Amino acid sequence: MYIIYHDKSGAYGSIIAALIHLQQLPIDSIPSTDQLTKLFCKAIKKNNQGILVYQGKDEYDNKIYTLLKKGDRSLAINAIQSVPKMIEKENIKILCVDTSQFNNCGVSLGGFFSMKLSFFTFGNYMASKGIVKAYPKLIELIKKTKLKVSTN
Repeated sequence: MYIIYHDKSGAYGSIIAALIHLQQLPIDSIPSTDQLTKLFCKAIKKNNQGILVYQGKDEYDNKIYTLLKKGDRSLAINAIQSVPKMIEKENIKILCVDTSQFNNCGVSLGGFFSMKLSFFTFGNYMASKGIVKAYPKLIELIKKTKLKVSTN
């Protein structure tokens, strides 16, 4: 199965969700703002918007991707889910997981400063503060996602 974490407004929630899913970030504690800021400096690139970025394989052998996108959520998801039919591989399973619900003020402001104004250090720091607040809810999303894919 392919699992794609996506976010309607950008990148932060989807990348953190993928890294939690892949056990590269803790599920039993919250990383510091500094840890997340350093991570964002490495992981988020403006030219990755609209591209599926492979993050790794999970313990169930699912391939985990992130999609950094702007705009209409349904158009991107419909396009992704139509790929198996297009390549005549109907048995491919794709699960799209929306992390947009975890975008709070800090994440949104951070994305604006980082991606729109190119103030990357400040923007990533602001987004990290927002992610720290949303982290417990992201963990719950990952637990539900893993439960869903472990039974398939």
